[in-house]
Amino acid sequence: MAVVQTTAARPSQGSAENDLVSPQFEGGVLTLLITAFHGGVVFSDLDGSFKDHLYLKRTQPFPLPVGYGLVANRARSGLPYGNTSARVSSSSINLQSSRSHMGPPPLPPQQSHIGQLVYMTSLGVVSVHIDFNKIAGVDKNSGGPNQVRSVMEQAMLYGPVADNPFSFRFSSNVNAGNLMIAAKQLSEEAISSNSKLVQRQLGLSTHLADRASRLQWLITFINENEVLNRLNVSLRTTLAKDAEKVAAAQGVWAWYDGSSSGSAPIPVTSLPLRVVEKSQNILLQAVEIYQKEAESGGGVWSRSRRRSGLQAGGMIRGPDSPVTDLESTVGEDDDIAGSPGDREPPDDEGETNGTGYVDPVRLFFRSKLEEIGALIPCSMKVVKNVVGSYEKTKAWPDVRTQAGRLALVLLDSASAFRRRHLSTYGLDPDKPHEIPWTADPRILEACTYIFEECSRVTGDGMLTAEVKEIMQGLATVICEGYREQLVTARQRVAAGIDWPAVQSKFGSVRRRIWSILVQHRAESHAFKLAEEYTDHRALIDLSYQVSTKTRKPYGPNNNAVDKQSLTKKLNYYADLFKDQFSFELYHWWIEHQMASEIFKEPTQKQAIVD
Repeated sequence: MAVVQTTAARPSQGSAENDLVSPQFEGGVLTLLITAFHGGVVFSDLDGSFKDHLYLKRTQPFPLPVGYGLVANRARSGLPYGNTSARVSSSSINLQSSRSHMGPPPLPPQQSHIGQLVYMTSLGVVSVHIDFNKIAGVDKNSGGPNQVRSVMEQAMLYGPVADNPFSFRFSSNVNAGNLMIAAKQLSEEAISSNSKLVQRQLGLSTHLADRASRLQWLITFINENEVLNRLNVSLRTTLAKDAEKVAAAQGVWAWYDGSSSGSAPIPVTSLPLRVVEKSQNILLQAVEIYQKEAESGGGVWSRSRRRSGLQAGGMIRGPDSPVTDLESTVGEDDDIAGSPGDREPPDDEGETNGTGYVDPVRLFFRSKLEEIGALIPCSMKVVKNVVGSYEKTKAWPDVRTQAGRLALVLLDSASAFRRRHLSTYGLDPDKPHEIPWTADPRILEACTYIFEECSRVTGDGMLTAEVKEIMQGLATVICEGYREQLVTARQRVAAGIDWPAVQSKFGSVRRRIWSILVQHRAESHAFKLAEEYTDHRALIDLSYQVSTKTRKPYGPNNNAVDKQSLTKKLNYYADLFKDQFSFELYHWWIEHQMASEIFKEPTQKQAIVD
């Protein structure tokens, strides 16, 4: 081991981090204990709260320690030589030490003492730079959380590097509070594209993949250190949510850019959406609406935002935009970029493409990814504005299908990630802590509206293959969203969730969308969903509806049915669901003044009738 002594600036006793004035520093002696062992080095400030370590990976062959020494590092410290020296003592046989002349105590925070430790192993040399002033500045309040964060941040940054020689792990029984603070901060910084944690890549696909990798390494590190159970379920839910949103962004961008995606199946269209005219680009128009509502203070998302505005300069809405006459417009003199202090400079190469024009879509994915769910309600507003005008509908006929595809890709990508990785976060999908963000009522209402609008593309006629696929996909995600709401309502009764209201809402919505599917000759998917949710009432309604010539809901003005087809359907479900279906069918007949049908039942069902 070695002991290093040098002068360093420590915070004075009367200094506090939350003072209105800058913290006061005073000179002092720092004694740093450096211990090398078979597998790493441990650092400890004998007079303060700093403790840190470097562990080497357990490779084959294992790197054996040869020696280490502290050397001068004048070029990096930028300090003149002074009369104060750092004294190095050792009890290690292999120690290679040198007397390092250090500068006098600087006036913080303009200058700092930086030393360099050379640690030699049988496989190579590791150079460690030591900032003595930062070590001296560690106090008992911030030292714990900062040390935990430092280890986790290193794991996120350097864990993916193949030739990284270090193994990142906690040295002792880590404090749960410090762990939770660090995990929450790092997840937030990854999803908000903090430049210290996420590389500002030129390509957005690479940039999003980097953010996903950081979050993946974060949860991997927590699991490898066996400390997942020290995070409460609320924080684990938040970490999973952040990762899901990055996966959703990857899927949406892949669809928008016309590239492939590993998150969810995305059909290949004739042209990538990014090359479509701005006035007919659903993602661009949805981002613009989000931007305007965020700047006006209204917004479709009620939660607070870290920064306001999406624009680095100049209007991003083109003169031919179909959303220019929405009520929530921004005046020409309004500062839609927010105050200068709130702005985050965009990556010029990534967002402006060298032309000075800010690409709002790229900027949204870089700086507002946590709000990606808001794109679905915003796209609904685009559809409402376009279909409300004959001229706009004629100019943009596929606005409904674009909006439907956007919602489907976004939600499918997030759900696919959830199915694969939720257990990694120690979460049970059948015991949710909160309503999943993909099942937010605003998202489901927007999806339902877009679904109904898609059904109007061809009136009562046959749907095209693309529209049919979109409608079936939306029907699935809508039903799944309401199911997740019901599961959460059962688990969170004390939270005030109205389970009967959610159940009633789900029942009415699903039967309406299944009926629309039958009407447009997509009955196979409607029956599949009704069977999956064991909705006997809906199965009876759909059986009668599909047996009519018009394929509209059965009623007084639409009661001509194909008896043979109807009987076959009803008998199939009676055999599948047994008495429960039969009881529901009898109630249905009574409500529709068809009680006589009950007495036409076969003899083997007479006991049920009685």
